[in-house]
Amino acid sequence: MKGVSPLIAMAIDSPEAIKHLVSSGLGLSALPERVVQGELRSGSLASIEVEGLRMERRLGLIIRSERYISATARAFLGVMDEVMEVGLPPRLLQREEGTRGPER
Repeated sequence: MKGVSPLIAMAIDSPEAIKHLVSSGLGLSALPERVVQGELRSGSLASIEVEGLRMERRLGLIIRSERYISATARAFLGVMDEVMEVGLPPRLLQREEGTRGPER
């Protein structure tokens, strides 16, 4: 971060706890806008835009292990793999034995 080393005093997983701490004057945070919409409308919290700041969020994809994956889910995974280049394991993209439908 261009010569900035923030001092992180604590890490909290609860958005509600984070909002409470920030509204109490105990720091600042970066939260998804949808999480703070009500507080922004009521004025208890304020947002600031920082020119040139780009934030990304890592997401994970979870599925139930050892379970049949429907053709619709498999098609969605195929789009993610092709368009978003997420690098899914081949077993998630292969048609299962005994199922109907077009192969990839």
